Amino acid sequence: MKLLVLAIDGTGMGHLSRTLVMARALRKARPDAEVKFLVESPVFQMVSAAGFDVLKLPDPRHPLGRHALRGLRSDLERQLVAEACRGFVPDALLVDFLLDRQMFLALHESNSRVLVVLRRQRPKVMRQLGRDPASGLVDTWLVPHAKEDFSPREIPPRIARRCTFLGPVARPIDVERIPDLRRRYASGAEHLALIVLGGGGSPEGREFCARARKALQAVGRQVADLKTVVVWGPLNPEPLPDPDDAERVVRFESDMPELMAAADVVLANAGYNTMRELELSGTPGVVVHLKTTGRDDQVARAQKLREKQLALVADLEEEQITSCATRILEGQGPRKRLAEARGDLGAMGKALAAAMRS
Repeated sequence: MKLLVLAIDGTGMGHLSRTLVMARALRKARPDAEVKFLVESPVFQMVSAAGFDVLKLPDPRHPLGRHALRGLRSDLERQLVAEACRGFVPDALLVDFLLDRQMFLALHESNSRVLVVLRRQRPKVMRQLGRDPASGLVDTWLVPHAKEDFSPREIPPRIARRCTFLGPVARPIDVERIPDLRRRYASGAEHLALIVLGGGGSPEGREFCARARKALQAVGRQVADLKTVVVWGPLNPEPLPDPDDAERVVRFESDMPELMAAADVVLANAGYNTMRELELSGTPGVVVHLKTTGRDDQVARAQKLREKQLALVADLEEEQITSCATRILEGQGPRKRLAEARGDLGAMGKALAAAMRS
């Protein structure tokens, strides 16, 4: 059983995170499965570190990357997928929210199935998907939600009949790793604040990061022994900043769910995967939802986490971010809970294997 994964996302890390979880699940259910990734250059190391074979697309900021290629980027992706298929001959291609009729036709001609991840989207986007000619070439839509969170009635009929619900997809947390992550970034007596930027490719997300860093500097003047970790993002085009004594900046963290669980407060945007991992981590969050990017509703997702009393929601204002983070660290906001260990990927892997065979 062979699976080729095309994980392209120049803004966040959701596409890559979800497909990595699915690949791990497949490998658990079918140890004989061969999985190969086709990813952008900045995240090559992350996939390689996870133990998968990986081929590289050009860096989005490289002269041959998406911003330079623009309309030629689709041609490049098709060419690289075709080359990978000639040497690998996959039973299926797995892509996260990408529709390309020409690519899908070529895969069907080689008897490969097409699997597309369908995360919950705004109604307008769902209607557009239902009308897209390429959607008729998708063999199985993999839905990373439970049916109670994303009703099949919200999905266009021509898509709904080919959906497989996988349940919420998030990187499992290894609770035994949490103390190691805590010791890596803070001493026992220190408070640990974490700023999560996802992939770092969103201009609005980078503005949030700048303001969140200043906000935590203000918090540090009120809350003693505060250490800050900033995960800059592999797709962030800006160089790593020079940190001060109370701050550490890293490009990416392989053990992100465990680092979230090790922190005392997490500052983040309301990306689907980030919010799911924050909820599982048990750590209270300060959520600043993006408003200018994405096909889904970050505002609603942030409000839902607040209603569960798992986070405080702030606008993109340093004073609000400072106030929310201070409240949490002083015990006046949502309280820290035990992390949820969600390590059983067996059922998801079996569902994915079935979709590849159907």
